[in-house]
Order: sequence, then structure tokens, then C-alpha cells
Amino acid sequence: TASEPFEIFGFDYRWNTYIVIAQSYTNYLIVNATAADDNAEIITMGYFRNCRSSPLSAGCEGRSFDAWGWIGGTSGFISVANNYESPPIDIQLGSTAGSVTVTAQDSLSQSTYNFRVVRPPPPSVPKITGLGKFLEALIVASQPPSLEV
Repeated sequence: TASEPFEIFGFDYRWNTYIVIAQSYTNYLIVNATAADDNAEIITMGYFRNCRSSPLSAGCEGRSFDAWGWIGGTSGFISVANNYESPPIDIQLGSTAGSVTVTAQDSLSQSTYNFRVVRPPPPSVPKITGLGKFLEALIVASQPPSLEV
């Protein structure tokens, strides 16, 4: 989930592509793009889920649907004010792409920043079974102790 926000450190307006490594349990992310120039007119982002038409899930709960101006469709591009949260962008195992375009006050100048979120699969621990009670007990005993309190 996106319960723990993290910032992309090292952002530089002269770079237009970023890679974000997410935790394997992260299902969606929220983008809060802030323009370097407070006079930036529009920030357009995509490709985001329409919380109004898609079934409500963890990323949509408790959010205002009206702020994003969607009526129909399951996902698409949105425009938000400077320093405003996006709807959730679902991230799949593997790689998911998105973009943020900032339009200047003159309505002509634009800068587009692309990001790719990489979500690795959860770690897997092989399980050995069917060896008999004695060997299975040895395998369990060889596991590192749990230090949780």
C-alpha cells in the first residue's frame, strides 16, 4: 500500500526520466508533484485509476473523487493544481510507467517527466516437505530464531 510516503530524492528539472524501486507489497502509489515555479499553470499526470468508476480499493478510500474531474472511464490522464495529490496509480509486479507534465503560466511551455516504478516479486522461501518427522524437525531446528518480541 502507499501508507508510508517516500520522496524521490535527487529530483532535478533537467532530468526527464526516473526509476523508483517499490517494496514488493506496494500495490499503488500517489504522486504529489510540486512545480519549481509557483506560477505553473497545470500539472498533468497519467495513467491513473478513476476511483469513481473502478471498484473502490485501498488507494481510493477516503479520497475526494470530485478533485480529479472524472466522470467515466476506468483510468486516464488527469490535471491537478500545483502540489496536489494524484489519484492512485496501480503498480503491478514488474514495471509500471507514468508521467508528469508541467505547463508554464504562458500555457505553451511544457516539461514532461517520466517515471517507471519497479515492483519486485515477494521473496520466496522454498519449503521441503515429506522427508519424515525426524528430518523435518531437523530442518525446523536449523532455521534462524525469531527475535520478535
